[in-house]
Amino acid sequence: MRILLSILLSTFILIQTNGQNKQLTKNDFNIIFKASRITYEGKEYVQKTIKTLDSIHPLSKITNNNEYYFMYLYPSYNKNNETILENIKDTIKLQNKYIEMLWNDSSFVKNINDFFAKTLCPEYKQDTISIDKLLNFAVKFFFVYKLDEIGDYRGKVCSGLNAIDKTDSIRNPQVEAFCFSSIFSNYEGEKFNMLNEFKKGLTELYSIKLGTNNNDILLRAQGALFFIMKQNENLKKMLLYEYEKRKDYLPFVIKGLE
Repeated sequence: MRILLSILLSTFILIQTNGQNKQLTKNDFNIIFKASRITYEGKEYVQKTIKTLDSIHPLSKITNNNEYYFMYLYPSYNKNNETILENIKDTIKLQNKYIEMLWNDSSFVKNINDFFAKTLCPEYKQDTISIDKLLNFAVKFFFVYKLDEIGDYRGKVCSGLNAIDKTDSIRNPQVEAFCFSSIFSNYEGEKFNMLNEFKKGLTELYSIKLGTNNNDILLRAQGALFFIMKQNENLKKMLLYEYEKRKDYLPFVIKGLE
């Protein structure tokens, strides 16, 4: 099974300083975010990453503990056309253009501002969510995207290809980012291996006939897998484990665990 992960990255930060809200400058962005050119299998790509900040940096604990969290928010909610970056060969110009795009992305700015306001500013009330609703978003990342030529299921765990936009009319970018980052951080982990749980779920689909038409089979398989994963105890345990580990750097609380 081939798992595709497509990730882009950006952020805009709101911090509390001496009782006042302060937005970071473009220079601060340069300290935290990086765009560079890499070569993979003979082809060049633009890679967006978040730098690991030194422990003395005032945002190091929050930034270093939420790398994949921020990486999810950008591709899922950003509408910029980034093809222009692919044509920039000069590394300095590439970085400058990337920072400019982050700075001008209003939808992403809102989501990141919400994150830092609710994480760092005591006067902002954090959101509350139940574990049931948390699982509702988490299972949508275990996605059956097609049947291959011999009728086998093909699945992905991907920030850009999942079922959330087709199943949830009310989005929750903060919770979605947490679920994705938790799954990705434990995708092939020793304590929680979500790839194995995903494979078990896909295998279980073969135990029941879901139709004779591939389109019907695919749609039913997607829904069936969501229910299978929602009953997966390791997925639930993993989400609670990640929450306890990172709750000091998250903008929401899980109901019943406060």
